[in-house]
Amino acid sequence: MSNPAYDFSAAYERIQLVTGAATQVALAAVLGVKQPSIWDAQKRESIPASWLVVLVEKYGISPDWIKTGQGQKRLARPLGEIPLEELMAELGRRQDVIYRLCAGSGVTAARVEV
Repeated sequence: MSNPAYDFSAAYERIQLVTGAATQVALAAVLGVKQPSIWDAQKRESIPASWLVVLVEKYGISPDWIKTGQGQKRLARPLGEIPLEELMAELGRRQDVIYRLCAGSGVTAARVEV
């Protein structure tokens, strides 16, 4: 039975976006499966649960967001579990927002070169 709210193509695109995998071969490598598994999932228009597990473990991505595009993209993780490189990249993306929020609050926000 298919779910009318479920759009496989959109979910697959969200997986490609998160992983940066533009091809079936690249996605297979990220997910730890063989390329024919990617083709089979596309043919069946079904995201295997094992893929969702990998996306949670490697990227902290919400399975609901993958399936629906709704809600929070990332699951909350303790700060200590986030690699420094990922924190620095996020800081680079958000430093303008952080700087504006700190302005006038008495908190000093120094710009960081990432």
